[in-house]
Amino acid sequence: IQLPLSGRGGRAALQKLAAAMAAAGPGQSPQRSDPASIRLDFSSLSEERARAAADGSVAKLIEEEYRTELRRLDTELDQVRPNMKAMDQVKEAEGAALEAEYEAQKAKKSMEDSERSFEEVRVRRRDRFMRCFQAVQGQI
Repeated sequence: IQLPLSGRGGRAALQKLAAAMAAAGPGQSPQRSDPASIRLDFSSLSEERARAAADGSVAKLIEEEYRTELRRLDTELDQVRPNMKAMDQVKEAEGAALEAEYEAQKAKKSMEDSERSFEEVRVRRRDRFMRCFQAVQGQI
């Protein structure tokens, strides 16, 4: 974030504060610095922001701008972000397809076995009928 700092002293104080925060490490508080040494120059603000600052609602205006920008970036990120679960879903679908193929092959084999058994019974039944028919015919 670029801050409109006035003079060299403000920039140096801000850099000192940043260095103290970086040196503090996680969970530690930085050394206190004099906030009065950091001065902002609001003369470069747009007219709209200058009016808002005069009304005291500059924080609300900036906060709303940031929220709008965050929403826009979040929407953009959602569109760009790859679907992280897509690979898992593909693997699950492939597993289901392999299982379905295995079950189909098993059902086809069972159907072929049933057809073979039916044909064997049909042939035996015809042979028995023909023997019986020939025996009856020979008696007539």
